Amino acid sequence: MSRSSACIGIDVGGPKKGFHAVAIGARSGLQQFASVDAAAVADWCRSLHALLIAIDAPCRWRGRGGVRSAERSLAAAGFRCFWTPTRAAATGHPTGYYDWMLAGERLYQALAQSHPLLSQWPWNAGPGCFETFPHAAACRLAGRMLDVRRKRPLRLAALESCGVDVRSLETQDAIDAAVAAMVAHRAATGHAEAMGDSRDGFIVLPWTPPRGASPTLART
Repeated sequence: MSRSSACIGIDVGGPKKGFHAVAIGARSGLQQFASVDAAAVADWCRSLHALLIAIDAPCRWRGRGGVRSAERSLAAAGFRCFWTPTRAAATGHPTGYYDWMLAGERLYQALAQSHPLLSQWPWNAGPGCFETFPHAAACRLAGRMLDVRRKRPLRLAALESCGVDVRSLETQDAIDAAVAAMVAHRAATGHAEAMGDSRDGFIVLPWTPPRGASPTLART
């Protein structure tokens, strides 16, 4: 991974909450950015010469085949997640429950020219973006299943175990974005795997490292 490039994670919220992004590796320490505008977030990623961008939002809608294969794989591994609906179901929901997924769609579209969605795995070393799932990613970083009811302290501890200075991460959104950024970093350094397929969209997670052999920022 080039010293001039960044690995970025993005937490996606609804129209009012917006996007929270964290960059690892662009300069010393972490950099953060927040906006309700997907285009502004994409521009920020490009300004840091982002290499890989991990996004906490579905990269594909449910198709005729039913539940996405990556989500089935997550469930089989013991991770509960939202089943992505069809786009029609998302846009037609009476309370806007899936608006955050539609925001994610706008972000993938804003990044498409500079950071296309990964369509193959292993990664081919070019700039790109992909979907991740912070709870499962934090468990992989920690090397064990974590209690989702204690996500703030446990995810911070998982990040610290990877050599991340977490002192600037003041909100859960920023913490989750930092976890996603670590997934991007692991993918860029060859320590990640993808669930699913190109048709339904990949969900990328860190490898579970052997005990006592977790790669950290200091070693890559």
